[in-house]
Amino acid sequence: MSNFAVFALSRYFLVVIFCAAAYPIGLALLRRLRFDGFAERFAICTTLGLGVISHLVLLCGLVGWLTAPGIIAVILAATALGVVFRPKIRLNGTGVAARSPWQSRSALIALAIGLALAAVAMFPVLLLPLYPPTEFDVTAYHLVAPKQWLRLHWMAPTPFLRYQVAPSLAHLLFTALMSTHDDISPQILSLAATGLVAIAIYALGKRLRGPGIGLVAASFWMGSPLVLECSHIAGYHALAALFCFAGIYALSVYAIDRQLGFLFVAGVFTGFAQSTWSGAFYFVPVLIAGAIFLWIRERRVTPAWVVVAGLLAGWGPTLLRCAWYTGNPTYPLFTQLFGTGPWWTEEDFRGIANDIQSYGVPRTLKDFITLPYSLLVSPSRFQQTCSFCPALVILAPLILVRAVWDKVVRWLAVLAIYYLLCWFLIGQVMRYLVPIVPVFCIAVTLTVCWGAGALFRERRGRFGRLAILIASLALLIPGAEFAWKGTQERGPIPVTKEEEADYIRARLPEYNAVVSTNVVPGPLYALLANNCGYYVNSDVMGDWFGPGRYPQVLAVMGDAEKLNSTLRRLGADYFLISRPQTIDAQVLGGAEFDRYFEPIYGDSVAEVYRVLSSARPGSIARKNLLANPGFDELSDGRPTSWDRRGAPVVGAPEGGVSSGTVAVEASDSDGFQQIVEAAPGRTYELALHAKAGPRGKTFRLQIAWLNKKNETRDTCIRLFEATSDWRRYLGRFTAPPGSSRAQIYVSGHQPDWVWMDSFEFNDMGGHNRSSPP
Repeated sequence: MSNFAVFALSRYFLVVIFCAAAYPIGLALLRRLRFDGFAERFAICTTLGLGVISHLVLLCGLVGWLTAPGIIAVILAATALGVVFRPKIRLNGTGVAARSPWQSRSALIALAIGLALAAVAMFPVLLLPLYPPTEFDVTAYHLVAPKQWLRLHWMAPTPFLRYQVAPSLAHLLFTALMSTHDDISPQILSLAATGLVAIAIYALGKRLRGPGIGLVAASFWMGSPLVLECSHIAGYHALAALFCFAGIYALSVYAIDRQLGFLFVAGVFTGFAQSTWSGAFYFVPVLIAGAIFLWIRERRVTPAWVVVAGLLAGWGPTLLRCAWYTGNPTYPLFTQLFGTGPWWTEEDFRGIANDIQSYGVPRTLKDFITLPYSLLVSPSRFQQTCSFCPALVILAPLILVRAVWDKVVRWLAVLAIYYLLCWFLIGQVMRYLVPIVPVFCIAVTLTVCWGAGALFRERRGRFGRLAILIASLALLIPGAEFAWKGTQERGPIPVTKEEEADYIRARLPEYNAVVSTNVVPGPLYALLANNCGYYVNSDVMGDWFGPGRYPQVLAVMGDAEKLNSTLRRLGADYFLISRPQTIDAQVLGGAEFDRYFEPIYGDSVAEVYRVLSSARPGSIARKNLLANPGFDELSDGRPTSWDRRGAPVVGAPEGGVSSGTVAVEASDSDGFQQIVEAAPGRTYELALHAKAGPRGKTFRLQIAWLNKKNETRDTCIRLFEATSDWRRYLGRFTAPPGSSRAQIYVSGHQPDWVWMDSFEFNDMGGHNRSSPP
């Protein structure tokens, strides 16, 4: 328990310090603004400070200072300036905070009890970020780019990753945290961003109609399972939601009290959002339309210039960087207007767009009207396993009713419906809705407040406040249930390196193969395994798009020389093949293949080869370690040297055998096995000839690795489908640590019976250096 406490608290402490550094930076920059209470001031200033820190880290990256000392020095200097120029706190223009009905003793006691219950229910939310990252986008890109930048000490383009110079504000913040700690702190930062959104929701609700509104609205947010699913992932969703809502917040405050500084901040936050995620572009037209509206209504151009200046301040560095490397300042948007850049083609962008458009419901008026129902009951249609808070989704359509009479709800409803319509028409991936959810939370709460005014009105006293607390706790239940279930499914939080490796291996099957290349790091081409890119200690390449696209490699898999030439041209030192049963078995072996590729590691799901700089002269002779590999030596009708299980068939199929005089027909429970000596860390080739029969075609390449006591250390199984003709199938497998024998199986798969012959078990070489830890 003490190890876990140190593990968790050290990482949370780092993020707390990070946010504590951001707050005075933002506070000093907004020293002339008047805030409506501490919650508003803390949320807005900390959010601005995080954006400023990202720009400072970007500056470090451009000049080659992406090291822990360089990043820490820049952040400390900015924080010190923020402390020196901190303002005198002003509230509501008077310097005195108005008394809240929540400040009575009984109300404070009730609030404390409610917060305690909420903390207990939501405690697993704090645990979710502590698990090692294994989500696809995170390990394929979001943490890979920061890791490569830190290795190079500068913010280099990443041409082989899915996005080469995409909006990188989130990645810059992750880089700052990872420079001093591990990959857990970026996940905690996403949770902190989610918490900042909750504080901002509360603050805006309080400013509009009172603290009760803010509390319920924040509960809608924290009670949404999808929000919490994004909150513990080191991606862009939580930070994009934070900057998007901060921009909406600042624009709303300007509409209330006409502080021009808030209008500038609204532009800055919208620029930060666009620098975090390309999908945040939906908000840019809103800001521009708002600037034009203010220009016309106030009959002065100042608001428009202020908005544009703020937008450029937040988005400008990203625009310049993208323009420098790709010629398209909005990359990866508007490629038809500005060009596709040097790495992707127009076909790549169309492919991504088509993939996104493949999700969701048909784009018809009927499906748009029934969208809340679809989101609630069929999240899988929108590429998710969970949805938002059910009460939020069910009540959302009611905001249209209240919008008729309430100007605030009308503004929020127009914004929400505009975003929802863009999402509906362009890309129906549910997590892309997260940035607009805070708007729905406030609009729905205001609507419910109107519909049940007697229950929520502050002047109703204790009963009203108690009802608000109960309602807020009830709204947290879906989120709490999601978090508890998440911790139960994931099991204990890994604390040691061994526990961490076991956790990752269970979720990323190619992990062992990837780690085998880290002993002597070199660029790796990962065919169908780019989701393991984060755990490669060098450059990683391979995707369906870009310069490392899979089709160019798959097209030459049948020619070892061309395959070697293609991988060398890309700069790869290692070649990882994931799920090799999807690739022609003949490709993975043979004398010609072995001249250009040296086997490094293999297991049930992946094989790793070193890409040789030149072909080996001649072929390598290897001894078959199996006795009686063709089953031709018989004793009492049984192959010698093989142990039988069940009742396999020994004979000859129609059309003859592969070699010799007999073959074996086997199923998963009827077959043979043989034990041979093996050495840990060495890679072996298991090959056989197989032919489909009337009773089936699916069979196994199967090895059980045994220790000196004949206890199983690991089992490797790879499935293939035999054809009507005899063909050779093979796989390469590395003996795990602690193993000293290999048990080779002759086995069909499940009910299938398959003819097999001519087994081989060859030592391919290798040493303990290629064994994963």
